[in-house]
Amino acid sequence: MSDGIFKNGYALFIGVGGKDISVTIDDATALHNFFTDQNKASYPKNQVRLLTEKNATRQGILENLDWLIQQTKANSKSTAIVYYSGHGGRFEHLLKPNEYYLIPTVTIQLNVQKPQFRDWSLPRRLKISKPKN
Repeated sequence: MSDGIFKNGYALFIGVGGKDISVTIDDATALHNFFTDQNKASYPKNQVRLLTEKNATRQGILENLDWLIQQTKANSKSTAIVYYSGHGGRFEHLLKPNEYYLIPTVTIQLNVQKPQFRDWSLPRRLKISKPKN
């Protein structure tokens, strides 16, 4: 970080929005602005993505998670942040572990209570590898 830019930092900020949770857009935008501010966290702007409202769909989130994974795999010194602000929930099961999920923008707009991201969907993409020395 000799020139003040944190070259190994990558981030994805998601604020789904909607009538009842419009503040999620403000939260994600504020974090995006903080991390790309050269006087604060100083992440390169092209290494930080912001998804809000109509862009915070299941497809948009998965595509941007894939981008984040590609970037961090290409840079062995990278760090990554994923921030999600929106609705979610859980399915409670009697005989197996609970399942957790996120609800992206399009689901909220259609008022569908079907989960779009069950807990097994995201960990496949966010598989954590051992840190390198």
